[in-house]
Amino acid sequence: MLCLLLVGGMPLGGCSLLGIRTLVSINQIDSAIYPDDFDMALARQKGLDTVSSYKQVQDNYFVLFSTYLCSLYDFSAADAYLDSEGFEPIDKGDYYYDRSLLGSKYFYLRNNVHVERLSVEQIAYLKNDTLAADDQEGMRIVKDTCEEVLAVHLTSNDDDEYFTSYTRSSAEPTIPNKAIVFYVDYKNLYRDTTDTQEYLAGRKGAAATVDGLSREIKGALQPEFDVEIIIRDQQWDLYE
Repeated sequence: MLCLLLVGGMPLGGCSLLGIRTLVSINQIDSAIYPDDFDMALARQKGLDTVSSYKQVQDNYFVLFSTYLCSLYDFSAADAYLDSEGFEPIDKGDYYYDRSLLGSKYFYLRNNVHVERLSVEQIAYLKNDTLAADDQEGMRIVKDTCEEVLAVHLTSNDDDEYFTSYTRSSAEPTIPNKAIVFYVDYKNLYRDTTDTQEYLAGRKGAAATVDGLSREIKGALQPEFDVEIIIRDQQWDLYE
């Protein structure tokens, strides 16, 4: 499968140029990754002591989890619906949009993947550059651990529940730290409209369409998880 071979434009398993670099910060993989609640000391203790080794396991986990999500909901069908409603995808996305493997040009996963939270045995299994995207044991690992691996841990107690933010500039945390978070983004087709009423009506109509589709997606995903599914509309800042 293509998603097995390429993740973010790089071969699965990491780039050889990264291999000699000792893992110190998640920003060595990409400076856009946020929030930074990664425990790199723990990663090194578990054998993920280089950037390439961490990225290999992280990429494998991301591919497997994306495959799992796509087995629960057909995101390409969501795209087809938005296309039919006159929506257009954005021209340029962020780190999370660009590396998405959901097969959607509108919806993408926003959680970070903290593979240092896996057991040593699970890490060893995923440290494999030939792992299939639907590998049975890999899929079992993902299903058993995803809620912990994707959660935000900003306090010393991993069981703490609180609201957090996925945006550096956000003034008010609004997303549950244990939630599985998706973003949906699209062009503002009313950006050049000079009529205020037309502009507001158009934006509200687009937000309502996205909200209805988001509810459908959450309805398909939520029964499979014990944590909340959040879908944030990047054009309307819509939270539930």
